[in-house]
Amino acid sequence: MTKRSISRTGIVVAVLLAVSLATVIVQLFRGRLRNIEHVTTVSSVEYETVDTMIYAVRDEYLVGGVENGFVVPLINRGGRVAKGESIAAVFATEEAAGCYTEYLGLQNELNYYNRISSYSLSQYTDFGVLTENTYMSLYALSRQIRRGNFNQVGECLSAFRSDLTMKQTASGVTANFTDTIRQLNNQASEKLSAAGQFTSVTATQSGYYYPDNDGFESLLPYDDISLVTVGDVDAAMSAKPSETPGPLMGRLVNSFDWYFVCALDKQVANSFSVGATFEVELPYNASDPFFAEVYKINESTGDRTAVVFRVREMNDELATLRTTFASIRLHSYSGFRIPTEAVRIVNGVRGVYILRNNIANFRTFDVLYSTEDYTIVDRCRNADGEYVDYVKIDDPDGEKDENGNVKQLTISCLKLYDEVITEGVDLYDGKIVD
Repeated sequence: MTKRSISRTGIVVAVLLAVSLATVIVQLFRGRLRNIEHVTTVSSVEYETVDTMIYAVRDEYLVGGVENGFVVPLINRGGRVAKGESIAAVFATEEAAGCYTEYLGLQNELNYYNRISSYSLSQYTDFGVLTENTYMSLYALSRQIRRGNFNQVGECLSAFRSDLTMKQTASGVTANFTDTIRQLNNQASEKLSAAGQFTSVTATQSGYYYPDNDGFESLLPYDDISLVTVGDVDAAMSAKPSETPGPLMGRLVNSFDWYFVCALDKQVANSFSVGATFEVELPYNASDPFFAEVYKINESTGDRTAVVFRVREMNDELATLRTTFASIRLHSYSGFRIPTEAVRIVNGVRGVYILRNNIANFRTFDVLYSTEDYTIVDRCRNADGEYVDYVKIDDPDGEKDENGNVKQLTISCLKLYDEVITEGVDLYDGKIVD
């Protein structure tokens, strides 16, 4: 009885051990299969760039201020100023300056109500356009708030109010602003009278007015910018602002054309040609990307070359730009962005494995651009440049058909919204992954 009991116990233990070992093996195997990470292919635009520090040079002139008095600006930031036009009013007391500031605010309100009181329903027939304008002005307002450009908020708010009123008028909503206009006129007259006399600061030449200075306005000469050297660029990048010649009230930017200079690798600079245009992004600036033209490529110093770019647009962000980091976009690539680590070579063909219905399938593509971290690929094209769903290759083992020709393998091509496997082991075409 004892021997029989021991024998049965040994069998039970052996069975349990076998089951446990099988369970562990299955779990390990399933665990390896479940270690599958994937990303969805979506359309993406990526850029090959040259990254560099740039220094901005504008045709700008300082506006002298006053030693004593309280200043009230008369020109909005970025506003066009004619030669001899008043830029600011100077008052003897802070109280008088405050009254005049309130007067200007009341005048803006009067202009708004006078304008919208002249609207009539018959003026607006396309309600859809009015609705679109309202949405666009609201977007512009929210955009300036998000970017922190609060000096632009007032102008955007006024535009939104006007567009909204026009839309309401077209909808049949009417309002009478006669009493409001009369009250505003009375208040404005009182504030103007209380402000009293003032002296004006006038523009010595025409330009776009900005009330700030940074001390670098004349560091590099605008008129001789084509002569800049690598040494000039380096000196400008490390320069300290110059002392201001007495009190200032800002500056006038005389032209929307401005330049930026940089010292680029000699080989990169030699690949440029004068007149070529590139899109430039400022990653650490609120400005949208803008286009810049290669204006001058100067002689190299060592392995670096001074390059001058010309820009023919201006906005509030660009008007205050001086030294910043920039990405010059050399080429753009539109396609699918996939991790470079997901790319594999199978039968001499570059591609990736995708996950479809828990099955790994190999897909190929056309490579557009590749970095260490990511690769931009496109759908396959034939010799005529037309998109195709699959390509054919010779059998890598050289197997031949009944006619003695090398057999051909058909490989499907990557498509939009395919699930690309980025991590996984022992993958092959047709493998089931649970």
